[in-house]
Amino acid sequence: MDKSLMKTQMNDIFKMITSKGMATFSFEWVNLSSKYDNNVKIQVLMPKNSRYYFAFDIDGNGTWRLSFSPGTEKMEQTIACLTWRESIIHFQIWLSCLAREIDQPDLWEEINKYNFGYTKDMKEDNNSFTLSEAKRIYEGVDKVRTYLLKESAINASESKLINDKMDYLINSVERMGKKDWKNIFVGTLVNLFSTLCIDPGNQKTVIAIFTKALSGIIKLITN
Repeated sequence: MDKSLMKTQMNDIFKMITSKGMATFSFEWVNLSSKYDNNVKIQVLMPKNSRYYFAFDIDGNGTWRLSFSPGTEKMEQTIACLTWRESIIHFQIWLSCLAREIDQPDLWEEINKYNFGYTKDMKEDNNSFTLSEAKRIYEGVDKVRTYLLKESAINASESKLINDKMDYLINSVERMGKKDWKNIFVGTLVNLFSTLCIDPGNQKTVIAIFTKALSGIIKLITN
């Protein structure tokens, strides 16, 4: 059985990609063996430089068997479809899932990027902050607050988010030890960077402000 897609079907896929505002040249077709007949090749669409894919296969009964990654709630999914129309609907859903995963920031990677973690020889206590230490943190937080509100292109809700996060950091100083506060600080910072899509230049400035304010109080390692 020839499992190749027809020209009209290939065009449907092309149009669907462009309708999502995606660049067709960022995808490539790969021929792989069918799960239902190793001697027959099927067409698999893959975003370049990615582990994601969408495979169009047909089983022995002539039913479309679609395998793709990412899925709606799982990394990989397989769906059976009786018609091409139904298949292309699932392809459209896959494009949305793909955009979601590609556009979604990796918060764990963000943390590693700034290397806020511990080195083997780094030891840190969880003692309370002294009054002078707390004062320096308050000043650093307020400087970051002022900078973000001034330099970032934000709306009213985003401005409120910045103020809420900065207030949370200040209030946490009074009730948390240094080690616990550092964990809150890192999570808050990464969340702000990703939620507000703060550009790398502004991120570096914020890191520099905090690094200076926390010097001698909290041990940070920045790249």
